[in-house]
Amino acid sequence: MAEARLDTGHWLQSVLARPRFELFPAPDVVALAETVPLEIPLTLACLPRTGVDRVVDVAEDLARRGHQVIPHVPARAIRSAHELAEAVGRLKAAAITDVFVVGGDRSEAAGPYPDAASLLEQMCADGDAFDRVGVACYPEHHPFLDDRRLTESLRAKQAYASYMVSQICFDGAQIARWLRRMRAAGIELPLYVGVPGVVDLAYLLRIALRVGVGNSLRFLRKNSGMLRMIRGGRSFRPDRLLWDLNRALAAEDQQVAGIHLNTFNRVGATERWRLEHASGAGR
Repeated sequence: MAEARLDTGHWLQSVLARPRFELFPAPDVVALAETVPLEIPLTLACLPRTGVDRVVDVAEDLARRGHQVIPHVPARAIRSAHELAEAVGRLKAAAITDVFVVGGDRSEAAGPYPDAASLLEQMCADGDAFDRVGVACYPEHHPFLDDRRLTESLRAKQAYASYMVSQICFDGAQIARWLRRMRAAGIELPLYVGVPGVVDLAYLLRIALRVGVGNSLRFLRKNSGMLRMIRGGRSFRPDRLLWDLNRALAAEDQQVAGIHLNTFNRVGATERWRLEHASGAGR
């Protein structure tokens, strides 16, 4: 996807023409994916309880159906070099050319890869590089790593990666400040901004607090009457966040490639919202 310039009032329509949808590999994931147009890339998260084999199985199935699939490959879940080679071989046989390499949610590595950089290094040494490789980044604090180590890690991964995808952050100005720091530190990877889709707000808050985005949650609570919305059973909609981000980065070309919609498998509601705004009806 061509990089989207954040300098016009039509930015939201532009990035929603072809965002990325993240799904969990739940039993109904294929049916959910069929509600999304084939031109929308689908990323498949690897949850600790599902494992890498399940992600590869679903990725193969969706690729056969014509979807552009970007499976997560979590370093700490890979048990051996043999398992890595097998997973890579299956994905390549399915004509999958883009993967998202992450450390993973496990507190301890199941095998020889404690982080994404070590897994990427192994893939490169084996000649198993994909056409495109994404890595994770964190505009807010990581639950286990300080900012200095996060920057060092991102710099190490940059040697192998094509782009980065941010953890969910609810504060557009915070994303902009972080991105400027990364550019000053020599991190040049294009950014896909991680944004929640249309998701039940109480559920989203539980997830966000678990992954350590408390600073922007306080921002959101102060600016949107969040407690009232939770009591009313409301869903989060990312309109305000995207327009705040547009305003925060409007004066600069910061290599923002697009948005990465974390649907939490609320695919139907997120796709309806996308179509509404992609057509201009939501403006």
